[in-house]
Amino acid sequence: MVNHIISTISIVFAFACLRLVAGTNVKGELKKISQFLADKGASENPTEILGLIRSDDAINSGILAHSILSLNDATDCDQRKSVAKVSKYLPITMDERVRSVIRHVTKVYFDRCRSGYEAKLAGAFSEMSEKQQRKMLSMLGDDFVEHYHSLDANMVEDIMAPSEAGLLFNRSLPLIVDSIRAQISIKDLDLRLKKHNFAAAKLLANRLGKSCPAFHLNSRPIIQEMRQLITIVDPAEGVKLTSSSDSLRANVFRYKYCEDVDRIRKSAKLMNIIRRSLKDSQIDAEIGSLVRNRRFIPLLLIPIVIGGTLILAFLAFALEAWIRSGLDPVYP
Repeated sequence: MVNHIISTISIVFAFACLRLVAGTNVKGELKKISQFLADKGASENPTEILGLIRSDDAINSGILAHSILSLNDATDCDQRKSVAKVSKYLPITMDERVRSVIRHVTKVYFDRCRSGYEAKLAGAFSEMSEKQQRKMLSMLGDDFVEHYHSLDANMVEDIMAPSEAGLLFNRSLPLIVDSIRAQISIKDLDLRLKKHNFAAAKLLANRLGKSCPAFHLNSRPIIQEMRQLITIVDPAEGVKLTSSSDSLRANVFRYKYCEDVDRIRKSAKLMNIIRRSLKDSQIDAEIGSLVRNRRFIPLLLIPIVIGGTLILAFLAFALEAWIRSGLDPVYP
């Protein structure tokens, strides 16, 4: 037992020493590059800086310099290690010349690899079984994404997750209800009836509860890398997917939607937030969001009950389906 504790402490200490050495090397290389650029009288022009770094073997042999050149020059889109390196170095870089060249090459890489990310996300989608693909497209198909885009373009084009958990699901409630009405096999569907409401929630959970876990798992590394690039380029402004293909935009949105469902199921408090939102708000199908309008609360009693019950039932079934899906990480 004592030997095991000593061994564990030794390993932890060794890793701490390695981190300390690595941190020292990073700071040393940053200082070396900054001094080199100062000696050369370099401006903040990224093209000029790249040329200077490339021309000096003593500089371009460093880890940071190599990562910068790799992102700028590589013809492939498999530079995850270089992305991780510059992402780690940027926060501790005080020299604006170095910061500007890191942001420049990152943007060059991101713009060049948009089509590559499109293919990777399409591949992540195709890795699901045909049955799972059909289930996802039945709720989050291209028409759904396009409709949502016409209601809130920024929500679709922003690659980052909404700051508020449940926001995507909450705002899409009118579209979800319309989709369920079109798909459910009940004549004269009336969501005020408990058995109809139950059937609608079961259909929704069956569609997303069994397809979202697989797509979320398959796509996570791709989206994380894209988000990492964006935080380097400009974390304040962000990078929208306006100039990207419909396929890339749709699959990013599907990932964010499944991510939102995952955040809902992990938050014990979120249901109370959604309930309060429904009580205090009016569902306006034209803009697809929850708009505050207390004057119409009596008239909205029925849709509030419908929406609240639908969400409660959905979450119960989705959680159960998600747990069942999580038992099998392969998703055949």
